[in-house]
Amino acid sequence: MRARLLIVDDDPAQAAATSLALEAHGYLPQVRNGGAEAVALLRADPGGFSAIVLDLLMPGMNGFEVLRELGSIAPGLRRRTIIATAASPRTLGEFDPASVGCLLLKPFSVEELLEAVESCMDREKNAPAEPAQAHTLEEEPALRQPRARI
Repeated sequence: MRARLLIVDDDPAQAAATSLALEAHGYLPQVRNGGAEAVALLRADPGGFSAIVLDLLMPGMNGFEVLRELGSIAPGLRRRTIIATAASPRTLGEFDPASVGCLLLKPFSVEELLEAVESCMDREKNAPAEPAQAHTLEEEPALRQPRARI
């Protein structure tokens, strides 16, 4: 059975590119362009998604607020949430990347996206008591091999 993934991003182009990349690799992505839309969908179907790709900086209900709501809707899904953001360390403030599945800094490659999704879902299956390892904000993306970005 193919995994259903929820993509939450206020940028329609980013959401579409992420969705197409995941669909091309066998996932069933569903897009919501705002936090309130995503929370409504999650409340209607709390067990319906294997993972979430979540932007943090959105108008209205932002990603931080979505994460808080996840605590009451589907607490286990938080560890299968991939934060995809262009936020600076200052904007992230005291946000703890280890409290979610993975952290992807935009722009990210398709390979990085797939690795994050697979890592979050594999770690949940193999060691549900431990959160997935998050990327640190200090990692230097420029040191990686150049890849196509989405």
